[in-house]
Amino acid sequence: LLGVVIENRWLIAATTVIALFFGVYKAYTEIPIYRADGLLQVEENSSGGMVANLDAMAMLDDYTPVAGEIEILRSRSVLTDVVRNLKLDLIAVPEYAPFIGEALARRMPASERPKIRVDSLDLPDTMRGVSLRLEMLGEDRYEIFDEEGGSVLRGTVGEQAVTNLPDGGELKIFVSELQGEPGQGFFVYRIPEQSAVRSLQGRVSVSEQGDWSGILSLGVSGTDRESVREQVDEIANVYVAQNRARRSEEAERTLEFLSEQLPAVERDMDAAELALNAYRLEKGSIDLPLETQTILQTIVSLESQINELRQQREKVILAFTPEHPTVIALDRQIIQLNRELEGLNAQVRDLPNTQQELLGLIRDVEVSTVLFTSLLNTQQELRVAKAGTVANARVIDYAVTPTSPISPNKNRIMALALLMGGFIGVALAFARKALQAGVEDPDLIEKHVNVPVYATVAHSKRQDRIYKDLKA
Repeated sequence: LLGVVIENRWLIAATTVIALFFGVYKAYTEIPIYRADGLLQVEENSSGGMVANLDAMAMLDDYTPVAGEIEILRSRSVLTDVVRNLKLDLIAVPEYAPFIGEALARRMPASERPKIRVDSLDLPDTMRGVSLRLEMLGEDRYEIFDEEGGSVLRGTVGEQAVTNLPDGGELKIFVSELQGEPGQGFFVYRIPEQSAVRSLQGRVSVSEQGDWSGILSLGVSGTDRESVREQVDEIANVYVAQNRARRSEEAERTLEFLSEQLPAVERDMDAAELALNAYRLEKGSIDLPLETQTILQTIVSLESQINELRQQREKVILAFTPEHPTVIALDRQIIQLNRELEGLNAQVRDLPNTQQELLGLIRDVEVSTVLFTSLLNTQQELRVAKAGTVANARVIDYAVTPTSPISPNKNRIMALALLMGGFIGVALAFARKALQAGVEDPDLIEKHVNVPVYATVAHSKRQDRIYKDLKA
């Protein structure tokens, strides 16, 4: 085996050098990838301040699992807003020479390398994905060409340029910065919004720091160090804003429900008071016995509890189905209280007719008054709660601009290229050995033809040359 390696040493060396050359080329021409990181905290409870003790806030303090928050951070609902806010679907890049043009441009001083910044590009949806070529004309002027090379418009840096397209629609572009030599080209286009969202999803990573810590590490990778920092900050801000809106939405729905119920309850309360006053004017002043007053207070208390449970059920049913355990438990409590109320109503039916009528009127007034007061207090508490609602997520650390790329790792690439080149060279050497015709082992001759071998004559390359010369 060692003899095969030594015999093919130049083939192995050549293969290794070629592989190392391609490794060096890849290491120094690969586009650097930068990564920016930020930290978020998802808190279990986030009522805070003066509204911390309000019962109305209890429904807003349900803990959302961190795994769910991670998926929300990477969801289209969050990233679509980020793409729109930062205009990540707008692409503007310089035109470089093939193979090494971009690598050479990265090693130029910042004041000399080609650079472009496009603040807005409005065009018909049918032209999304169509690449336009922008060429510098000098003195902050430029010209845009379509895919066929036809001139579309001319514009000036710092001014909006507008033109009507042959197929209908308008093309508007605002170039705020343009750097390069006259004749330098740039490619400008807009990709579909969902394509930009999917691209961002592929570059976003979210993970929890530790177990059950509630601390999320948010990272974004990309080729532009400033852009990845902006993307991390914007994702964090959009997520916190949506979290706050999501938490106040439930209070808003409950407020709408209460706003619908309050007028009807107020009308019932006014009607009950009018009926009681009319009855007293007709019958005169009538006092209820102590035992009847006790029954009345118990009935009012039970009906108030039933009304409160029904309110809670209406709130819960906004988020859960009737088969949810919470809804089932509330229904059981309401049924139990109704049974107790039915027993008291049976006692009321044994009273004299005058006391029954008066007790019924007083009960209607007190129950409707308690219900109206309860709904009014809940409405006020929810308004205060909504005004003081804060997100249960906050930004701990915003991203900083990365100073060095995370890839490519030049040393690793060249080391792998060196190893792969040596491996391929050795493999080729043994493949070449396996494909060679002839017999090299004298024992094979003795074994197959039974002829003893007394001596061997080594192959001579010089003899080959002498033979060729003689033959000529």
